[in-house]
Amino acid sequence: MLRAPHHRAIQLSVWGSLVGHLLLRTFERAERVYEAMTLRRFSIQRMHIKIKRWTMKEMIYTYVTVMLFIVYRLVVI
Repeated sequence: MLRAPHHRAIQLSVWGSLVGHLLLRTFERAERVYEAMTLRRFSIQRMHIKIKRWTMKEMIYTYVTVMLFIVYRLVVI
């Protein structure tokens, strides 16, 4: 507001540099986190991840929930 008192929103010409700056900051942050993890001897090879398959009960619950959301969206109250 102080930099552009007569404008209500961010100008279109500023969006490119804003998004670019946020993207660079995100990459730098990810690099710092990765370096911290490697300093603490984190290794993805040592992780044991169990991949759980969906049960029929979970699939029915998901299907019913999505259908309810679609019906609620289409019904005009």
